[in-house]
Amino acid sequence: MVNCVGDARYTPEEPPRIGLIGGSFNPPHLGHLLPALEVKEALGLDQLHFVPSGNHPFKGEDVLAPVEHRLAMTRTLVSKRSGCDVWDIEARSETTSYTIDTLERFAERYPGAQRVFCFGSDILQELHLWKRWQDLPSLAHLCIMVRPGVPQGLLETTKAGCFLEKLRVHSIEDLFSYHPSEDVDSSHAVWVQNVTPVDMSSTTLREWVQRAAPEGVTEAVPAGLPREIADYMERHALYRT
Repeated sequence: MVNCVGDARYTPEEPPRIGLIGGSFNPPHLGHLLPALEVKEALGLDQLHFVPSGNHPFKGEDVLAPVEHRLAMTRTLVSKRSGCDVWDIEARSETTSYTIDTLERFAERYPGAQRVFCFGSDILQELHLWKRWQDLPSLAHLCIMVRPGVPQGLLETTKAGCFLEKLRVHSIEDLFSYHPSEDVDSSHAVWVQNVTPVDMSSTTLREWVQRAAPEGVTEAVPAGLPREIADYMERHALYRT
């Protein structure tokens, strides 16, 4: 039997590799996209879903732009990238979005796939505060994206990092052929991927909008912000206060 995932065709003997990367994308920019594309290429992912958060447990609504705008901007960010799309699973939720719940829906949607949840290494500092964080590796492989400038050694020095270190593999082949040892209670592995840093952050962009608002944010757009997203922000007067 031959099935399709996006543009990819596969058989049960060659399950698809499907990635998921979440975030507030508030606003989205090339600092989100380019490292994700590096991971997609390195791991040979057939599909990569970007998942903008809905009601975020660690960010108040006064910080986040309305989710319909963050969805629209994120779709613009990935629209020209083959094998990338936006999944609105958290945006459609009327309750607080927790990653563990999203990964459970992810597993239900792709039961036979090699599922990979991607996140930045800085998350390791707070991961132990997440709902059922120790269950994440039961639902997907974890890809920890490490970029220069982020404190090194977080796998060895944080509570979550120490827990995940025992699941770490050191080759992509081992990641996708992972078989846990008897002393490890997990069906998935951890992969650490170095990515190229992009000098851009959503916080910096929001601050730039507030400074540029009187003249309009489409003038002198920062290099890491696609023009189409700057135009969208201008049309909807986002991040001005």
